[in-house]
Amino acid sequence: MWAATSFRVEPTILRPAETTKQVLHGTSSGQAAGCMSASKVQSYFVLADRGLKTAIILFHAGQMEDAALNVQQTVERIARALLTHAGLAFGTSHNLGQMALSLPKDHAFVDRIISFDDLSTAVTAFRYPTEGGRLKKAPAAETLKIKLELAETLVGDAKKFVYGENSKFWPAELVV
Repeated sequence: MWAATSFRVEPTILRPAETTKQVLHGTSSGQAAGCMSASKVQSYFVLADRGLKTAIILFHAGQMEDAALNVQQTVERIARALLTHAGLAFGTSHNLGQMALSLPKDHAFVDRIISFDDLSTAVTAFRYPTEGGRLKKAPAAETLKIKLELAETLVGDAKKFVYGENSKFWPAELVV
């Protein structure tokens, strides 16, 4: 599980073109189409790794609003990776619940992504003041720590879902 002193995220390594078929098909039943989609899925994982690392750094710096925003962005990037992997397009909305419900109904990650839906508003709520000039209150540190731990597990599990747990293309240093 996540530990403040032992957390380390390594960037996802993009796979060579000859592995595209394995990346596309992974271990799930969903399939994305073409090399561009495989690269896009990989890029979403890179961005998710970065977002998670940023969220943890901000959490430890006491920047709860920005940490919450980065947890939301991490989960959004995982949702987009899974949607792309399943061959499903999704618009520009940042609503995690909508993204989750856009996955096939029996998809393994629907409920897990929905569990972060309360952070969907973090995309704007913590970046801009209200019309009255107020700032939204940050989530409690204890609540946010749980979300961080769940996001960390989600990132690792989503990578395993797409690339396979025992895949020769699954570098050990990428396990989060």
